[in-house]
Amino acid sequence: MANKKAGPVKGMRRITVIVIWVCFFHHIYGQSPDDKILLNKAKTVDGTSPGLVLKGAATYDFLYDEEYINPYGFGFHGFGDGGSRFANPVNSYISGYSGVALFTAGSLRLRINQNGNTGIGKRTPTAKLHVDGNIIAEEIKVENVTGADFVFAKDYNLMPLTQIEAYIKANHHLPEVPSATEMEANGVELGKMNMLLLQKIEELTLHAIAQEERIKKLGELVKKND
Repeated sequence: MANKKAGPVKGMRRITVIVIWVCFFHHIYGQSPDDKILLNKAKTVDGTSPGLVLKGAATYDFLYDEEYINPYGFGFHGFGDGGSRFANPVNSYISGYSGVALFTAGSLRLRINQNGNTGIGKRTPTAKLHVDGNIIAEEIKVENVTGADFVFAKDYNLMPLTQIEAYIKANHHLPEVPSATEMEANGVELGKMNMLLLQKIEELTLHAIAQEERIKKLGELVKKND
């Protein structure tokens, strides 16, 4: 039985595939084999930024930072950095008019909707960042908070402890603080909750100061009666 020499045949197949691939790009995109492969440009009028564009899906482009981008595609542009144009000429972009989705292992991992809402593990995100799962971060900064210094204003209506006690007995939670049922149903907004907790701490501080003053007066009264 003659020995089969498959090595050269497999090698010729690889060479054939490579040649067909190079010829395909050379024929479709008109590039010299000596040049880097340059895919369709985002706009024929612009004609300066390489990218892969879905032809026929959209007949218009949008202008961003003085450069045209097709609503469907990805590529590279010389977007500016807020200073002179092309301050950072190696930007890449992905553009999807109705949204962009990323998948791994056949499952949706990240989606950016048309309105800019971004979901991690969420198909229909309802916020600028909507995460279905845990988040680990070294620090979270919440902006646009008002603080709770109004508690220390002279005209602030500090609820007496007797009223707070009656409210707790009737509702089983602090005044103005959502109940456990409400938290389970609606979640908790960190910014608002932190300010609310700060408000309650400041109210508690005022009650402690008032009690300290009463204790001091009682002590002075006891000394006088001795």
